Amino acid sequence: MRISWNQALTTVASELTRIKSTYGNSGLLAAYSGHQWAGSLHNMSGDAMSGGAFSHSGWNSRFLAAYGGATNVEQDSSTPGWDGGGSVIWGASAVNLNNVADILANCKLIIHWSTNNSVTSYSSYHQNIWLQQFKNAGIEQILIDPLYNEMGMLYCDQWIPILPGTDEAMMAAIAYVWITNKLHNTSFLSTHTVGFQQFSDYVTGVSDKTPKTPQWAQAITGISASVITALANKWASVPTFIDCQEAAANRRDNGPNFVRMIITLCAMLGNIGKPGAGLGGGIGGPAWTSVPSGTASVPGITAGAANPVTQVIRHGQFGDAILSPPVSYTVARTPDGTILNFTYPATGYSPIHAVYFESGSGRLLNQSGPINRKITALQSPQIEFVYSHSPWWEIAPKFSDIILPVLHVCERDDIIAWENYVVYVHTLTNNADTEAMNDMDIVTQLATMMGLGDITGGMNAQQWLQSFFTAAKIPNMTYAQFQQVGYYAYPFPAQTPSVTYSAWNQNPTASPLNTPSGLIEIYSQRVANAISSGMIDGTKETAIPTYIQGAEQSTASTQFPLYLTSAHAKFSRHSQWQNLTYNVDEPQMKINGYQTMLISQADANLRGLVTGDTARVFNSRGQILTGVQVTNRIAPGVIIVHEGGWYQPQQPGLAGCLDLGGNVNCLVDGRSGSPITSGLIENAAVQVEKWLF
Repeated sequence: MRISWNQALTTVASELTRIKSTYGNSGLLAAYSGHQWAGSLHNMSGDAMSGGAFSHSGWNSRFLAAYGGATNVEQDSSTPGWDGGGSVIWGASAVNLNNVADILANCKLIIHWSTNNSVTSYSSYHQNIWLQQFKNAGIEQILIDPLYNEMGMLYCDQWIPILPGTDEAMMAAIAYVWITNKLHNTSFLSTHTVGFQQFSDYVTGVSDKTPKTPQWAQAITGISASVITALANKWASVPTFIDCQEAAANRRDNGPNFVRMIITLCAMLGNIGKPGAGLGGGIGGPAWTSVPSGTASVPGITAGAANPVTQVIRHGQFGDAILSPPVSYTVARTPDGTILNFTYPATGYSPIHAVYFESGSGRLLNQSGPINRKITALQSPQIEFVYSHSPWWEIAPKFSDIILPVLHVCERDDIIAWENYVVYVHTLTNNADTEAMNDMDIVTQLATMMGLGDITGGMNAQQWLQSFFTAAKIPNMTYAQFQQVGYYAYPFPAQTPSVTYSAWNQNPTASPLNTPSGLIEIYSQRVANAISSGMIDGTKETAIPTYIQGAEQSTASTQFPLYLTSAHAKFSRHSQWQNLTYNVDEPQMKINGYQTMLISQADANLRGLVTGDTARVFNSRGQILTGVQVTNRIAPGVIIVHEGGWYQPQQPGLAGCLDLGGNVNCLVDGRSGSPITSGLIENAAVQVEKWLF
């Protein structure tokens, strides 16, 4: 039903006031946005919690600070394995140890593990330039991934089609080759690490009577023992850089063990802080983010006060938190690795009774599973009020009582900074909805109506933009000239070789890591203590990095025999740009209007599928429709449906009905990847069948 802005804002203000007076501030859940299409001015942001630490920024943070805080969402999404595993083993999450200049000068082998930097543009627009430079320089490149992806086809000399979730088994076998052939750097291990002996006992079978031989790994990974052995010998013989930027293997069951074990392997060769070697992981790769020195940042909207409400709901547990509380989780805090426990409802706080979805907040529903469980929770009588800001008919508005239409990026002026570019974003079109408003205006009006005071800092939109321009320190250009020209590019200086942790490599005592020992902790006493105290489950995490079979390894299921992974698409960024005309017409994105599913020829033959068919992908959590792309670029037993599809229920409001939008989170569980991360998983065991209309 269409209502006036005054009626809508009055209702929202009244409900927020009622919730606070009845239940306290914790009665409201503020669903923080993830990656946004907005600029520095209109990025709502908010109070984000990841790894037990809050961050605050943007208009939402200012509004919630004036309101007095709200229950938050723990939402470690992109790098949960790095945040949990990295913080435990070396006191840091994503770390890029060598820059591009060093790799070009000193590296002989690059192993791209579970990544596709040719299309994943989260950090730099230079990635393909650098990958081509590596190839031109004669650096051998190897791809380890279930999919022979674009990076493999363009730049790599070898593809190793590993089965998803089995990476640590292959790593353990590589370590076995090194240990039995005495290829590891025992001197470095003795001075720069703790706990290698326990790891060696695991690898050689002393501790569990199972030597982690290449033959043992072959049965698990699908990779022949000879290939594993050859890779181990090659890796040990030349300066080798491991690229696992945005690795999908860190967003699955046991993602922290993927990170802990790959760091352990690099340490076994003394390759941490060493020219031409080491690794880059999380968001960044080998210094993929290349911002020139002297580049001033565009600050954005300064934050409000810190959120005084410490109650959190982990994004994957939202449904269970509402429908079957209490729920709890543990997480290794970033970056120091302290292991924390959180329970909802938290002592002294009310359960939530209202939900606020800010602009771009599809993260809680569209971008994490299990969607159907969350939909059921939103329809629970406990949730008394839901409202959302959105320019689109996306998933959050579909389950909201009040929808506040906002202007999108083409309908308002802003400033956006990316790498060495600062861009003035001009309004490109008249409002598609002439009654839509900016988020800034909505929250400032709500604050005024609720008696919360002025949250604008006494400045209007143009004054904020001018302050951003001043902070950017753009030379030889006035604000008016910047608006007219539209952008400024800071010049790139020539890059010189740089190796992070080189000081630690040379003297770990003088330059300690952020761990209790100051060294790489292959054996983590903190994890061991948490296991012995019962804080975390010792069957799901171990004091040393080990291979643990995932909860839904497809080989163990006859009902759901295929292993779904949800890779990033080439032509979208999560749910953004999914519905653009050129994407709908692009067969790598859509077939018959449905999300494209990649399936091997062998698996397609078993199901009578050919390219161009439509298929139902399903498990006990939900069902989606996809278009079929049969390919030999994917390992048998594995399918890929790109994440980010917009949830489009065939029967609106009915949890579990067929999703025509192909959203994989209808199929993916909300469990965390391990007891030391709160993050997402991107995989599930599924079945596929031909869909006949």
